[in-house]
Amino acid sequence: MKLIIKVLEDTDYAPYIQQEPSNLPVNVLRKKLKQKLAEEFEYLQTQSVFPLSEFMRRISLKYMIDNVVNMIEGIKNKVDFDILYENREPLGDFPEIKNMRIADADDFGTLYSTVLIDTPVGPYFIKFL
Repeated sequence: MKLIIKVLEDTDYAPYIQQEPSNLPVNVLRKKLKQKLAEEFEYLQTQSVFPLSEFMRRISLKYMIDNVVNMIEGIKNKVDFDILYENREPLGDFPEIKNMRIADADDFGTLYSTVLIDTPVGPYFIKFL
């Protein structure tokens, strides 16, 4: 693992791992690298024009849907929201996902009408919630 960190020190990933200990666990390294990828993806998406911008939006929709489904499943199974939020996929992050905390394990219709309705993935959940 130290070799991997040594190799990454000379790349653009260095700022993401330099504050971490030298015996960085694989799951933390993976999370940091995904965070960097998500930031670069978002930058490219904001700088692109149609049709590339639409293509990139559609790519991120998959991860947004995965995040919402994971949040709903976790809430339904009474998993702590902070753990669910911490484990979300960075490529599918959107601001309204923080508001899913208000969801009740039995009433997901309210979740749709108060949180998901105005999100990019809202239309995909109207039939199910």
